[in-house]
Amino acid sequence: MRRVPFELGRLVESDSDDSMEEISQMPSPGHAIEAIQHMVVLENHVVCSVKMLEERAKELAEAKDEAEQLRTEADQLKTEREAMERELVAREADLFSARQRVSELEELLRKEEEGRSEEVQRSYEEGARYAKNELQAQVPEIQEKAYAKGWKSCLATLKVPLSSSVWTEIPSMKRRASSSSSTHVPLAKSVDPTPPAPQDPKQY
Repeated sequence: MRRVPFELGRLVESDSDDSMEEISQMPSPGHAIEAIQHMVVLENHVVCSVKMLEERAKELAEAKDEAEQLRTEADQLKTEREAMERELVAREADLFSARQRVSELEELLRKEEEGRSEEVQRSYEEGARYAKNELQAQVPEIQEKAYAKGWKSCLATLKVPLSSSVWTEIPSMKRRASSSSSTHVPLAKSVDPTPPAPQDPKQY
């Protein structure tokens, strides 16, 4: 029996006509090569698809990790925002209390200023009354001194002798005013009309 090599590596026995007919019905070597090429292409396509799926899975895993990180960051931001909102509420409450305190202090200051103004006004009026009373008490004395000074100046101008009694008996202003109101006596009658003798200037 003769063995004939086959392209697929199988040995075919050729001892009968049936065997020869079976060999003649098998695919030709060209078809087998095309089938192998098709399988290689399909295998390459499968390999490429697997690589694409692996890359896609890797991208999905990275996207998942990134999403988890973003979720974590979002939770942190939410926590920080809630803390800031609580702090803002607390600060607003403190600000409200501070404004109330400022309003109270302003009201107290206003009342204190009003009371101080009234006190200053009372002190001013009291001081004015005191000064007026003191001035009224001092005016007669000042007037009396001025009257006496004017009387002496008048005597000196008239060159009345120093030996005359008018130098020592200067009438008081009150007495002069009362006497002039009752009986008016001219000043010329109380003075000697005779021209005085020349006096020594040193006596003045």
